[in-house]
Amino acid sequence: MIIAIIFAVLVLLALAAGYAGLRVACAWGRRIDPLDAKTYQKGIYAKNGALLYENARALAEIPAEDLYITSCDGLRLHGRLLPLESPKATILMFHGYHSFADVDFGCAVPLLREMGYQLLLVDERAHQGSEGKYITYGVKERRDVLSWADEMAARLGPAHPLYLQGISMGAATVLMASDQVFPANVRGIVADCGFTSPAEIVRKVMRDIMKVPPFPMLYLTELWCRLLAGFSLWGYSTERALSRCRLPVLFVHGKADSLIPWQMTQRSYDACVSDKTLLYVDGAGHGESFLIDRPACEQALREFFLKTAPEAEGRLPVRVQLLRENAALPVYGSAAAAGADLRACLDAPVTVEPGQTVMIPTGLAMELPEGYAGLVYARSGLAGKRGLAPANKVGVIDSDYRGEVLVALHNHGTQPQSIEPGERIAQLVLAKAPQAAFSVAESLSDTARGGGGFGSTGKK
Repeated sequence: MIIAIIFAVLVLLALAAGYAGLRVACAWGRRIDPLDAKTYQKGIYAKNGALLYENARALAEIPAEDLYITSCDGLRLHGRLLPLESPKATILMFHGYHSFADVDFGCAVPLLREMGYQLLLVDERAHQGSEGKYITYGVKERRDVLSWADEMAARLGPAHPLYLQGISMGAATVLMASDQVFPANVRGIVADCGFTSPAEIVRKVMRDIMKVPPFPMLYLTELWCRLLAGFSLWGYSTERALSRCRLPVLFVHGKADSLIPWQMTQRSYDACVSDKTLLYVDGAGHGESFLIDRPACEQALREFFLKTAPEAEGRLPVRVQLLRENAALPVYGSAAAAGADLRACLDAPVTVEPGQTVMIPTGLAMELPEGYAGLVYARSGLAGKRGLAPANKVGVIDSDYRGEVLVALHNHGTQPQSIEPGERIAQLVLAKAPQAAFSVAESLSDTARGGGGFGSTGKK
C-alpha cells in the first residue's frame, strides 16, 4: 500500500513538473507595450536597450494599417502593414519568441523602407495582437506563414514580389514553412539566427539556462504539449523542410550567439537544396548581426533581393510557370551575372554516360517578352570540369514557346556523370531577337573583307 502511494505521488509530481514545463516553455498570450521604456531595461533587451527603445519610438510614428486573417485552426491573427507608394516588393516579417516586431526589426525597418520595400510586421500566434494561448515554435506557425502569404498575394496581385523574413523563432518558422506551396510571387526567405527544431532549442534552454536536466523534463513537457497545446516538440524541423525547399534562402547568424548557436544555421544551410547564401557575423550575439555589421548585412540583403526579384530593380520581367512541385525559379548567382542558373527538376539522380545525351527537365515554362529569346548556355564549371554541356551548344527558347524548358545535356568526357536533383545544369541568358525582313538582292555592298572567311584574317 505504501509503495503504491509513493508511486502515485511520484507520478503526480512528474505530471506537475511536465505541466510547469509547458507553462514556462509554451504558454504566453501576453501583450507588451513597445513604448514602455522599462521593457528595454531587462532580459535580452538590456544590452542595447536605449537603441531598441528609440527604434520602437520611431517605428510608432510610421503610419500603419492593421490587417487580420484567420489561421487554419481558427485563431484571429494580426499584422501591421507599413505601406509605401509604388513599393518594389513586400516583406512579411516574423519576430522571435516572447518578443515583438518593434524590437526585433526596429533597426532594419528604416533601411528596408529606404530601399523601397513595403513591410508587413506579423504578430505571431499568442503574441501581441494575435490570438492563441500556446507558442508552438514554428510547428503550427508555419501554416500561419502560408496564410499570410496567400492573403498578401491576393491583396497585391500575382506580379508583386513577396519575401518571408524572420529572426530567432521567426527565422525557424519561415524555414519550417519553406517546403509548402506558396504563391508564385513569393521570391525568397531571409532567416536570421533560427534554431533547427523545437525539441533542440527547448533542450538547450533547459540544460544551459534553466539548469534543469532535459531527461526526463523534456519528455514530460512533451506529454503536456501534445495534450493541451496540440503539437509535438519533435513535430517539425528546419532541416526536414529545407530538404524540400524550392525558394532561395539567405541565412544570417552571429558567431557569438550563445542562445541559438550558429551551428544550427549551418545545419539548416547544409540541408537546404534550393539556391542559398550564408552570412556569418563575427562578434554578434543573438539577433545582433545587423547591429554589429550593418554594411555586410545590407550588402547581403541588396544582392539577395536583386538576384531573386530583378524586375523590382528595373530588370526585364519574365513570367514563369512552375510545372512540378520541386521546380525552382532561375536565379542569378551574383548581382551582375549575365546568366540565371537553371536547375535539374528530378526526383532521383540521373547518370549521363560518356558520349550520351540526356534530356534534363527544369520543371519550368516561360513567357518571354516579345522581341526577346532565351539562350541556354553551358555552365563553365560543369563543362570545364565534368564535360557536361548542352548538346546543341546553345539552346534557344522562343518568346511564343510555352512548353517545359529541357536541357539536352551531353557528356563530352570519358567518365559517367551523375546529375543530382536541384543541381545547376545550365544558364539562361535573355537577348533581344528582332525578326528580319529578308528580300532578294541583285548585289551586295562592297567591304574590305569581301568573301573572306574560315581563317582568312590570319591567326594573330
